[in-house]
Amino acid sequence: MGRLKKSILVITYHYAPSASVGGKRFSFLSHISHNKEYYFHILTVKEKYYPENDSSYPFSGCVHRTTMFPKYPIFNNHRIIRKMVTAWGRYFCVLDPYSGWIFPALFKGLKILKREKIDLIIVSGPPFSAVIPALILKIIGRVKLIIDYRDPWTTHPFNIKQKF
Repeated sequence: MGRLKKSILVITYHYAPSASVGGKRFSFLSHISHNKEYYFHILTVKEKYYPENDSSYPFSGCVHRTTMFPKYPIFNNHRIIRKMVTAWGRYFCVLDPYSGWIFPALFKGLKILKREKIDLIIVSGPPFSAVIPALILKIIGRVKLIIDYRDPWTTHPFNIKQKF
């Protein structure tokens, strides 16, 4: 007898309890769909990276939280820290200031793919840095990928000019 539920890996920077709009979508979707034919694995960042939390969001499934370096946004007045963050934004960000979670998300996602039988990956943005690990995991795991654009790329608020 086969599995009854399909396993879905959702990669999103914002998830419950993030108070952002992005935190709502898959928090509610996982809660509504969890007891039906789907089981959700959510790959997101640790709660300490959210500037504002809302603990009222319902959610279900297995939440896998990861770190990021450097953390963003950084609320620190130390001169060296501010210079490091400026250098990060100017020289090393791939897509957005949240790019510091690309590698941690990729490594955690590889562990999830190895342990769980993932049928589908869904990535949600912005921030669009989540698309990079999702695409790599899709290729490695040979699973389907759905990209959820909450906002169009053309109105992306960051104007980052890369030196490299």
